[in-house]
Amino acid sequence: MAVDAEGRPRALERAKLASPGATATAPADTYADLIERLRTGAGDSDAAWLERELDQAVRARSIIDVTVRLPDGSARVFRLEATGLGGGRLRGRDRGADVERTLPLSHIDGVAPVE
Repeated sequence: MAVDAEGRPRALERAKLASPGATATAPADTYADLIERLRTGAGDSDAAWLERELDQAVRARSIIDVTVRLPDGSARVFRLEATGLGGGRLRGRDRGADVERTLPLSHIDGVAPVE
């Protein structure tokens, strides 16, 4: 229960209006910084999608086809059992060559599940 300065019960005033001297800011001004950060981060959506796909493959220990861009400009597809993701790299067991490969995420162009 709310009480006033003399200790008498007092009804609460829940609906208060802004003071007359307060100036309202436009929503565009309030959220301008957030909108700018969202717009500049839009270019990373492909990389974020790729990382989510690889993370799910690692969790399920899935066999995936990973397309990697090689230093000479060519692309190669590796069929891997995804075993780890971290530090900007994908680790996986290449059963065809019977080795474990570590591939940098920055060179991975695509990923597809093996059916």
